[in-house]
Formats: sequence, C-alpha cells, structure tokens
Amino acid sequence: FETLVTEVSIIFEIVIAATPVPQLEAGGYWGDNLSVLNEIIPNIIKQVCLDFGIPIVAVNEIFYTENVNGTMILNESLFFDNVHPNDKGYTLIAEKFYDEVSIILEKISGSPTALPSPAPSKQPSSYIESSSSADTLIPTSNP
Repeated sequence: FETLVTEVSIIFEIVIAATPVPQLEAGGYWGDNLSVLNEIIPNIIKQVCLDFGIPIVAVNEIFYTENVNGTMILNESLFFDNVHPNDKGYTLIAEKFYDEVSIILEKISGSPTALPSPAPSKQPSSYIESSSSADTLIPTSNP
C-alpha cells in the first residue's frame, strides 16, 4: 500500500484514500478471518495515510452502530448481501465522501469551496444516520 500511495502521489496533485466497506460474513478471498478485512486492513490504510499525509475517508466506520451494550456492531440494515451495501449504505458512502472532500478542499484552498449540492436522496422514514464519532484524518501540511 505504501508503494501505491507513493506512486499515485507523484501522478496526482490531490490524493484521497478510503477504507473498504466491511463484510458481514467470512468467505471468498479473505477466507474465514473477517478481522483481516474489517479491522486489520482499515487500520493499515489509516496508518499509511497518516504517515504520508494523505487524507482518508473512513468508509468502514459508517457501517457500524452501537448496540444496547455499548458495543460497536455492523449495521446489517445497510447491506444488500453480506458484502455489498444497499441503497441506504451507498447513500451514506456518497454523503460521507461529499462532506469529507468538501472539508479537504477547504483546508487545501484556505477558503470554503463551493461544491454542487448532492442530489436529494430518496430516504425512507427508517433512514439510519451514521453515528460514527471518528474523525477523518486530514493533514495540516504536506510532508
């Protein structure tokens, strides 16, 4: 991942990374170890981005919710199947990117950036807001 970040940073003026969407069940490429995709890889991505001063959108965090015991669990209502988000999940991803990219561009330019408003979403009354309290990592200066 470090090599990829280095090579992409040479080509593009602005680079923004994102963590992967977590999975509900193990299987496929990652085998029986969900912690690789849901915990280890996002943490590696966050650390490399922090080390290289690359802004990151923590997409994985919007899929977690706090249960009655205070434990963070995956919100199954945001998935179409055990791997892919449903319309609500993709809407949350789009909103998270819009919000975070707006902040990143404002930090880079030093003034508010006028981005077009996102299209109004067709949200059912049971729409679930993200309760993630984690901040997106945004560098204060280039390394």
